[in-house]
Amino acid sequence: MKKKLLTTGIIVAIASILTGCASTSTNSNSKAQIQNSNALANNVTSVSNELLGSWQTDCLVPDPDSPWAEQHFFTFNDDSTAEHRCVSYDQASCAGEATTLVDLYSYSFPTTGQIDLVDSDKGNYIKDIYQLSGNEVRFGHGFRNDTTSENKDSTDRITTLNAFIVYTKVE
Repeated sequence: MKKKLLTTGIIVAIASILTGCASTSTNSNSKAQIQNSNALANNVTSVSNELLGSWQTDCLVPDPDSPWAEQHFFTFNDDSTAEHRCVSYDQASCAGEATTLVDLYSYSFPTTGQIDLVDSDKGNYIKDIYQLSGNEVRFGHGFRNDTTSENKDSTDRITTLNAFIVYTKVE
């Protein structure tokens, strides 16, 4: 009986040790994952903070024979809202009478270099990319001559930057 009790005690002790080690190992992995996740979130936040404020493009004329021109203005607020204004002119310069289209967005940053925009009025969803370089930023969306800018399926992320629409930070 003593032998059976001793054997049971040893098995319980070994099981406790093994369970404790496995539990500690799992917890340290969880802690590492949380730390990595927090570091990524902090990195995204610091990059996204660089987008805060007002941005604008130069006067954009698609080609020398174009009968129209546009200028874009994008303002990112610290409450995760943004306003995009597109001012269109019926001539090849940004002067004279214009039509202004305004879109209000909420935005989020899934990871560095990616931005999700949701049109607050229309509900349109753009899974976009962006690239900051000094005081300039480029996005993937917008009119361009190399590919369509619409991602009709909200699971599709735009994968190339728009080289035509370049925003400069307004100081």
